[in-house]
Amino acid sequence: MTNITERHTQEGVRGTLDEGRYSGSRGFTHAYFQTSAELREELTAVGLADHTVYGVEGPGWVAAAARGG
Repeated sequence: MTNITERHTQEGVRGTLDEGRYSGSRGFTHAYFQTSAELREELTAVGLADHTVYGVEGPGWVAAAARGG
């Protein structure tokens, strides 16, 4: 469960997670966040076929909550 209660904020977080891009509309610069799928594709493209992707930095609880996990 998320602590973000405003619907528009939840939708914004969900959109950023889904698209990997942030518009800069709420106090942070325009940003591009590589999605885990994009990272996996890049690792495979350079020959690293046996890999595991871990989230190292960021609000992981928000991602889990936005996805219903």
